[in-house]
Amino acid sequence: MDFVYESEGEMVPVEVKSADNTQAKSYKQFCQKYSPRIGIKLSEKNIARNICVNTDTYSIPLYLAWKKVEINMGLFDKLFSKKEKEPVAPKEDEIIIEKSYGRFKYFADPNVNEYGYEIFITGEDGEIDVYLDTDSPDTTEASFCFGKYEEFLSDKENRIYDVSKIVNEFFLFKPDLLPEGQDEEKMMEETELTWMGFFRNGDVQYGFFSVGAYVDDVLLTVKNDGHRELKYVDYDHKEHKENI
Repeated sequence: MDFVYESEGEMVPVEVKSADNTQAKSYKQFCQKYSPRIGIKLSEKNIARNICVNTDTYSIPLYLAWKKVEINMGLFDKLFSKKEKEPVAPKEDEIIIEKSYGRFKYFADPNVNEYGYEIFITGEDGEIDVYLDTDSPDTTEASFCFGKYEEFLSDKENRIYDVSKIVNEFFLFKPDLLPEGQDEEKMMEETELTWMGFFRNGDVQYGFFSVGAYVDDVLLTVKNDGHRELKYVDYDHKEHKENI
């Protein structure tokens, strides 16, 4: 972590990265120890919002850093408001499934051939977006993927740990993609799962925001037959797909 400054009576940690890799163990440790409400990461990544421990973390591209003096916490709150909303009744054409473990909303996007349900769940480092395929594109039933998701929930923490470890162990053998002094323990601390997809063919996908390496768009697919495929983009913006 590089800076701490005070804004409107609040302590704001700032992490600066010259590349698009935003892994920062010291930033996470600061958030764990002091629990600031808001933090900032400056890098080559686009503007975004994520959760680090319990801190709202705003990613700002370096080219906007000179305007930082004009940005205040009130503006951030307006751009990325997390105020709790009053429950909204579903629209007549909306399909909602209520389960004991969550509320799922149906959506259909023919452009990417996605027909399924979505829910956000709480992970160790923030929210995880979960997608469940329907049993076929022509139905709103999703009994197969709900069953797969329930299997995941029965051992949630271990499943997240296992897939994170699989990804970390792969990149440990890619020294050119690792920060100096990186090891498996540090990588596990920096790994953040942010997306999961359960598909009607039995495949399960895990998308990572960070894995402790100089890579982006990390996607692990565990196929129904047990085979695993890993996709990622390196610091030269080259896409890779490997069986692991």
